Amino acid sequence: RASYAGRGLIPRCIAALLSQLASSPGLAAWSVAVSYLEIYNECLYDLLDLTAQPHELGLYEDGRGRVQVSGLRSVAVASEAEGLALFFEGESNRVIGEHQLNRQSSRSHSIFMLSITTTPEGGDGRSLASKLCLVDLAGSERVSKTRSEGLVLKEAGHINRSLALLEQVVRAASERGREHVPYRSSKLTHVLKDSLGGNCATVLIANVWGEPAQLHETLSTCRFSARMTRLVCEVASNVVQQEGGARVRELQRCAAATATPAAALQLHVAEGTDRGRAWLPQAVHCVSADSIWLSLQPW
Repeated sequence: RASYAGRGLIPRCIAALLSQLASSPGLAAWSVAVSYLEIYNECLYDLLDLTAQPHELGLYEDGRGRVQVSGLRSVAVASEAEGLALFFEGESNRVIGEHQLNRQSSRSHSIFMLSITTTPEGGDGRSLASKLCLVDLAGSERVSKTRSEGLVLKEAGHINRSLALLEQVVRAASERGREHVPYRSSKLTHVLKDSLGGNCATVLIANVWGEPAQLHETLSTCRFSARMTRLVCEVASNVVQQEGGARVRELQRCAAATATPAAALQLHVAEGTDRGRAWLPQAVHCVSADSIWLSLQPW
């Protein structure tokens, strides 16, 4: 926050990602969209909401089991400056509080999401879809040390509970053969369902306070980090079919059907019907990728 040189992980990721995409050879097209989500007191809020009164958002799972946030704003960006502007806009909307140990304590968890789509040159119209979720977890708090009260105390209770449930989900997800993982135990674990094992790569950066007085919290953080290493990740490419690519292949099939030799397409009616004349296709029409119908004329 003090200087560009001392910027954090999220601004660095924005710069590295967009620079890499802009300079990558072999890409016919690429796009990046940004969303910024806050989880405050077990409620979801859009940090990029343009309305005067931000409202709580809902969660649902689509037909493929992927978690979606209804009403979450997604903004396309094409440069580092655009990405940073949205990040700083969202940061200014986060809930900040003060207690005995921190004058600018985050009172919520936040998730900065970058949705990336890339299309290689010379391909068949298919693209790769990826999502980078940068999660800022609010730190657990001991009330005996922070001396929190009132609203700050209530916020601490929600923070500590959500972190405890996150640890439970990590434990369950790391157990092979387990049929049920309680992702819906909290909004945090439900939103992060696609980021905790499975088709993803999960990285945890743990921050600790090196003073002897904070040894208990340091050990607790290290134990949680060790449990995160047990998550099973099986990364696979997310290939999506673009509408334009499907249309190109459809037209290619139409052209191939039109070029078929006329002799191969002759249709003879039964003898004694219409004097046995043959019929040849006047035109070949593509209705869909799976159906072709013929207009016939007598010959």
